[in-house]
Amino acid sequence: SSSSSSSDQHRQKKAAYHHAAAHEHNNGRHNKVVVTTQSSSGGATTTTGAVAATSSSKHKRQGAARDTTNVGVGGGGPDDDGHSHLLLGTTTTFGVATDDDEADRERKPNRVADTKYFPVRLFCYSGPWATIAAHAAFNFGRYFVYNSIVSFYVEVVGLEPVAAGRQVLLGQVADTLGKFGFAPCVDAAIRRDPTRKTRVRKTVSTAAFACFAACMTTMAVESTAHAPGRRRHARCGVVTAALVVCKIASSAHVCGFKTTYLDLTSRHAGTLTGVSNTVATVAAMISPLATGALLERAAAAHEPVVTGWARMFAVITVVNLVAAAVWATFASADSLDDKIVAKGAV
Repeated sequence: SSSSSSSDQHRQKKAAYHHAAAHEHNNGRHNKVVVTTQSSSGGATTTTGAVAATSSSKHKRQGAARDTTNVGVGGGGPDDDGHSHLLLGTTTTFGVATDDDEADRERKPNRVADTKYFPVRLFCYSGPWATIAAHAAFNFGRYFVYNSIVSFYVEVVGLEPVAAGRQVLLGQVADTLGKFGFAPCVDAAIRRDPTRKTRVRKTVSTAAFACFAACMTTMAVESTAHAPGRRRHARCGVVTAALVVCKIASSAHVCGFKTTYLDLTSRHAGTLTGVSNTVATVAAMISPLATGALLERAAAAHEPVVTGWARMFAVITVVNLVAAAVWATFASADSLDDKIVAKGAV
């Protein structure tokens, strides 16, 4: 009956497994034993005593020995130890997985095992470096706004700290709304023509960097303007308008350079993101230090406080313009996974 045949197959697989495991143990080898069963028609083949092992002491291939017995339906055949195997239309094979098999799998570039290596070749292309440079420039300006813009409102515009905080909040709201607005539009453009992905990514972040630079220039000019009769709230309105626009521009990067981590590589996106975030974090640390140094320099030279702020705005403008040029020239959204072949741990 079919249930009896299934039970016989199960017992045979179990006996074969223990037989091979005992054989490996007695020979001082420690390898995995693999048992597989597949359906066959008209007869069956039993492969026993398959040994292709690696010595645990020397890690060298010792050779292979195979004994094969062909039997008919319902027939049986002895192995080297006199054990009999009853089969019904099946083929049962048991053997030993060797270290050589593992090495063969690791040598294939598309195997998951390759991801354990650091993908050095990923950084031999300009696309990842353009993304890293863009992220660093983005963080340089972003953390200036986070760390110093309230002080600018207090020292130059003349607002109270709470009122200054309200102006910064407007910028953050604009940033959030910008993300929700830009992302669907850019995704739709790429879906319409996937071959234009790189061009779309370039356009978005290049325009965002240029807009941010223009807003920083506006703040610098406004902070140094002393037109007769100009009221404080007028200056505050211009500065806040520039802040809102630059935050909206920054939000566009979510569908610009920030998305290219997955565009460039899906297998090593975590590594690329980690390297880029490390460089960008250094830029974020430099930004407030540069602001403090420029303000101290202006104070030491007995210059107006606005001079130090204007110089910092000028530095951020230059950084963003350089980032726009680098991104427009070297950025890419084409996958590099097929070009990367891990050759070993580095």
